[in-house]
Amino acid sequence: MSKAKSIFNFSIFSLIGASIGFVISVLFLNDDSKSINEELSNAAFSYNYAVEKASPAVVNIYSEQIMDKQLTTQRRFNSIFNNKGQQVKTSLGSGVILSSDGYILTNQHVVGDNSLRVTTELYDGRKFIAQLIGIDKGTDLAVLKIQDDKNLFPSIEIEDSDKLNIGDIVLAIGNPYGLGQSVSMGIVSATGREFDNPYSNYIQTDASINRGNSGGALIDSRGRLVGINTLIRSSSGGSEGVGLAIPSTNALEIISDLIQFGEVRRGWLGFSIERLSLLRRGELVISEVVEGGPAYKGGLIKNDIISSINSESASYDNLYKTFARSKPGEKILFEVIPILDHGFVRVIDYMGDDTSIVQAARVSYGKGTKKVSTDAGLIKYLMRHWHSTPFEMCEIKYHIKLPIFIARQWIRHRTANVNEYSARYSILDKEFYLPTSENLAAQSTSNRQGRGDVLEGSQAKEVLELLKNDAERTYSNYETMLNERYDGSTIDDNKKGLARELARMNLTLNTYTQWYWKTDLLNLMNFLRLRADHHAQYEIRVYADIMLDTLKRWVPITHEAFMDYRVGGTEVSAKGNVVIQKLIKGEDVSLENSGLSKREWNELMEAFNLKDKLI
Repeated sequence: MSKAKSIFNFSIFSLIGASIGFVISVLFLNDDSKSINEELSNAAFSYNYAVEKASPAVVNIYSEQIMDKQLTTQRRFNSIFNNKGQQVKTSLGSGVILSSDGYILTNQHVVGDNSLRVTTELYDGRKFIAQLIGIDKGTDLAVLKIQDDKNLFPSIEIEDSDKLNIGDIVLAIGNPYGLGQSVSMGIVSATGREFDNPYSNYIQTDASINRGNSGGALIDSRGRLVGINTLIRSSSGGSEGVGLAIPSTNALEIISDLIQFGEVRRGWLGFSIERLSLLRRGELVISEVVEGGPAYKGGLIKNDIISSINSESASYDNLYKTFARSKPGEKILFEVIPILDHGFVRVIDYMGDDTSIVQAARVSYGKGTKKVSTDAGLIKYLMRHWHSTPFEMCEIKYHIKLPIFIARQWIRHRTANVNEYSARYSILDKEFYLPTSENLAAQSTSNRQGRGDVLEGSQAKEVLELLKNDAERTYSNYETMLNERYDGSTIDDNKKGLARELARMNLTLNTYTQWYWKTDLLNLMNFLRLRADHHAQYEIRVYADIMLDTLKRWVPITHEAFMDYRVGGTEVSAKGNVVIQKLIKGEDVSLENSGLSKREWNELMEAFNLKDKLI
């Protein structure tokens, strides 16, 4: 690159390489778009269902903190005490249980920096001591863990806060003034509200929020968490109709690092900005580049000019806010990739990368691997010789929505941790997989598990109608047995509903379910080797194809080796090796004298594209 100044339209991709840790299991549900008339006709006259659904997961938090000065900021409302001098005082606030094993999300200012003891009080009055797992002052978030391994705790369902619209009804649940759990209602006044720091991206609501509400739940009309109540703007110190909540989607980005590291690991640029250019908009001059850093690897040099950042005019404020909110490798995280008619795949967490594999290999295999001059060469060596352990150092977690009959195929790969959506606690969505006409294949006459020709005409139409009608009929019966609709409303007040765990057995296997699927890189590749193969069933193969793409984006060097040796390569038995050697030498060899079965013979001939020798 010339030393002359170059203009860069700087777009965030994955400049920073680092690990992303554990993420609390959540479940995002999609709402069907409805017309205004439909919305009005189905409008709720009570939010009792939403409150009853969410309330058990909202807790009161009492934190004993060392205070050395009076809290003066009007924005913080976790404490009801005036604190002067260094003394131990008890502050109060709220929190939300995110998982059944007792992980709680709250505000950092609720628990403080020097908490001596944190007590949580549940909806039913039980009290537990909680351990502080991690805090992030930048976003004002903290994660606690209830110190009890004997109980399973009620957790809240989390909705994608990006779906919120101005005018939507929201409910705030918390512990104002220590009165115990209270509920207030409001509407979303604004989203994406910036306030006081580069990490800010608040939901503004007019729901009544007061001291003690901090860290509590902001829920939608279906009882799903959309935000953490955090701040108020007030001249009096009390609620004046301007409350700010951290969106659930933003909070999820923080929780992972807090649980794994106790802090948030943010992106690093690896360059400095010339001081005078900070005063100019649209022109940031790089004064220094750290050798080996992200900017250096991206080709940036001293005196290069950044003219725009994510298509916006470059400024220090824009630069700081953009990268302050960025996480290493976040390009592949949380991206919902649609599959089939209602399914999707979403990477929600991963740990390790190609570098992690190389480091593990050099430790495990010592001097033997040092003869391989490059990382790519070493990874190919590991793949070629089936050295598996280094690949186990990397882990990935997916959120997947898929038909039940595909899930049953999938679950046979027992080398992963799976947490499936439970129809014991919730009502399944009215969503079914209906194949397209080109995927209505007949049973193969030569392969018990294979597909033959595609059904056509009236027969195809009849099959599709049967699949659709059966699914809709059984779902209608499902609701009838539950005596409850998906939105939580009761069908007949004079009837009892069948237990959800019993009613679900009536549903068809093309009903969609969801799960979290966590595995290490080695077992992911074993799964993809089988399910991304052209012989695999179409409906599971399309999922494997998407996951194969995420593999490429996550560990590109490993992906290349995997495609070369596992997907594109061929395994040959000892007898098959003899056959190939004879063919190379021009010797006459046949099925009868090969020692192979007919299937083995044909597979070998197909692998080496010797179609004229197929039997």
